[in-house]
Amino acid sequence: MNATRTEPRQHCYQRPMDGGYVPAAATTTDHLRAVFAAERERLAAAARPRRKRRQPAAPEVNPQQAQLQLVA
Repeated sequence: MNATRTEPRQHCYQRPMDGGYVPAAATTTDHLRAVFAAERERLAAAARPRRKRRQPAAPEVNPQQAQLQLVA
């Protein structure tokens, strides 16, 4: 029964200060440079438009239709 427990339920264990959470191979300069370069590429790809932009349609020329002329 849980009501009889008096000690706290903690799941934290003591780890060494250096390399306890991340292996030392993952903190090398070359590895970090590659990780950040890949992240920059991913962010740049996300910023690009996903679809090709539609070109505006050219106005149809119909000789039977009157054109409005604006005179300044």
